[in-house]
Amino acid sequence: ENMNIGQLNMDASKKISEKFEIIYGSEIIGNSLRSNGEGYHTLNPDSTWKAQNRYADGSTWNSASVFLSTNYDISPSMALSSGVRVNKIAMFTPIEFNSFPEVNEDVYLNFLAPSGSLGLTYYKSNFKYFINFSTGFRAPNIDDASKVFNSQPGCLIVPNTDLREERLYSSEVGMKQKLNHWIALDASFYYSYLNNAMLRAPFEFRGSDSIFYDGELSQVLAIQNLDYAWIWGYQFGLRSELSKRLFWTVHWSHPFGRDSQGETLRHINPFNATSQIVYRRKKWSCNMTLRYNGEVAPEDMPLSERSKIQRYAINDLGQTYSPAWYTINIQSTYEVNKNIVLRIGMENLMNIKYRPYSSGITAPGRSVFIALRCSI
Repeated sequence: ENMNIGQLNMDASKKISEKFEIIYGSEIIGNSLRSNGEGYHTLNPDSTWKAQNRYADGSTWNSASVFLSTNYDISPSMALSSGVRVNKIAMFTPIEFNSFPEVNEDVYLNFLAPSGSLGLTYYKSNFKYFINFSTGFRAPNIDDASKVFNSQPGCLIVPNTDLREERLYSSEVGMKQKLNHWIALDASFYYSYLNNAMLRAPFEFRGSDSIFYDGELSQVLAIQNLDYAWIWGYQFGLRSELSKRLFWTVHWSHPFGRDSQGETLRHINPFNATSQIVYRRKKWSCNMTLRYNGEVAPEDMPLSERSKIQRYAINDLGQTYSPAWYTINIQSTYEVNKNIVLRIGMENLMNIKYRPYSSGITAPGRSVFIALRCSI
């Protein structure tokens, strides 16, 4: 694939008064894609043939937007922020199926997508409380609308010409507070409603839910706008100054997501946490970091992931799941002078074999690194 990408931005701000400021601007983005598939025999590389393109060759995706945001200081301890943005999206994809030469269709998507936000913050010297409301969207991209791809044996992803943007309505409430001179906390909770969620699901091609593709009977799948979905979760952080040179930080978050059928959303990460202890003395510092990711149990696996035995672990019942894992990393930094900094460390100290959720790639084992940073 070859991409040509262009982007033009304009931003400006104006102070209306001591308490009121506006920020406004515009953005134009252009994308064009060339995608060509070629097959060849491993014993005779000179013998080539036209293979199915992964994306629609000659596709374009363009957007233009304008925005306006405001910041208003209601009082010395309270601020109100708001914003609105209007996007114009246009996409063209010429779809072709090598296996079905008679199926050629040009897809045009053209729509307006407004979004906005409103937030209120109350703060003092040692705390801050906030509440935010926002709307947003994700427009279908070339990958969503035009891909023809056998992601796994027996499954074929085909384009969906009726795909539309998904809309998000979100709220968040949170706080940051310094309890005393050595402990600070922050926490937030968010809840989002996703309408017309774009999810991969069984589909029909020319009235059939399965077709022969490359000589194999494959179930037809496509990215579709399903009814709705919910996303919610929380995050919590703690920072403690144990002494003048010793610091401890903890952060964890737990997102959740369900579609209209009550099934787990594919791109929702499991519970994750990080704990770090840092020691600093003049030009030298060192830290030890513990990273932890929770398990995705078989019953919580998204439907689209349960058959991917090559990507996930398998329990005694033959069910796929994503095991919990942790790593311990250490690092030391020494500032030779203001222009030279030396770093040395070891990652995955316990040499744990793990695979981040949904990545399909096993992470590196124990590794040592040395880095020298120089600046002028």
